[in-house]
Amino acid sequence: MLLKILGKEQFRSSVEIILQSNEIIASKRMGAKTSGESIHQFLPVRSFEEMDLNHQTTEYSAKTYFHFAPTTRDKKARCSNPCCWS
Repeated sequence: MLLKILGKEQFRSSVEIILQSNEIIASKRMGAKTSGESIHQFLPVRSFEEMDLNHQTTEYSAKTYFHFAPTTRDKKARCSNPCCWS
């Protein structure tokens, strides 16, 4: 695997190109605690400026964004027995 380190402007250009046709989930500043510490969460972004790449930690894990409750369709895809679908 070939790895390359991008400068900030190259990275910005890459993100803008990807955003034209894809959704990007990134760390986004959502507010501040009473102590003044920033609160971050992984959420969809619409522009490079919405991303906060200097955060230390996020308030919520990335899996809270990606985790979902399985729908009936998901259950049907995993098991053909209707007893599994409830």
